[in-house]
Amino acid sequence: MFDLLVRNGIIIDGRKSPRFKADVGIVGDRITAIGDLAAAEAHTTLDATGHIVAPGFIDVHTHSDAWLLKQPNFLSKTLQGFTTEFLMLDGIAYAPVDQHTIAHWLRYLLPLNGLRFEEYIGWQSIAEYMAFLDGHVAQNVAPFIPYANVRTLACGFGQKRPDDYQMSDIKYLIQQGMAEGAMGLSTGMDYVDECFASTEELIAACQAMAAEQGIYVTHVRYQSGTLAGVQEAVEIGKRAGIPVHISHLKGATG
Repeated sequence: MFDLLVRNGIIIDGRKSPRFKADVGIVGDRITAIGDLAAAEAHTTLDATGHIVAPGFIDVHTHSDAWLLKQPNFLSKTLQGFTTEFLMLDGIAYAPVDQHTIAHWLRYLLPLNGLRFEEYIGWQSIAEYMAFLDGHVAQNVAPFIPYANVRTLACGFGQKRPDDYQMSDIKYLIQQGMAEGAMGLSTGMDYVDECFASTEELIAACQAMAAEQGIYVTHVRYQSGTLAGVQEAVEIGKRAGIPVHISHLKGATG
């Protein structure tokens, strides 16, 4: 007996194999059978005739951080088939923070994420932030370490380049973020404070996650021109020894 049986769908399983027609049986939150399940019974049956049945999509660039805190099921994504959200992109997010930086991030991100001051409930680390989502939202979530947050924790706000001690703090915070489950480091090189980071600074920061092969996900320095921004991202990945993903790549230099 299945909890849910999806009948007669055309399955595209994401493994580059040809599509095929089959039924899908689900027990709890697990797919337990795929094939001809005509004789099977289920508590709920869906007729998928003429429709594609596929794994949930991953939205690799979102600013859903605060919306997921407020919506147990983020329907605008669920209804499009997105079941996994990457969070804390562009190097700007609500964690990590401390008592000195949180007010800035609440103000800065308000137009993007909509989190009001009275809705902040005390988290500081990435782990604490993610704990508020764990088991409370329908979406799967995966965070990155936002570089502007890390940089301002270590150096304060402003153009000042980190000294050796501050760079050690930045590396520690990145290693801590990886230990807390982050998939890598994100930057937005046109955004507050991280726009002041040099290529050498970013290479050193990325080296802190090289052992875990964290991914460097970047909104490149478009103000330098698209080609120059991409070249910088490639240089960072090459010299730090880590993979690079370029967010929302432009097709023009302007």
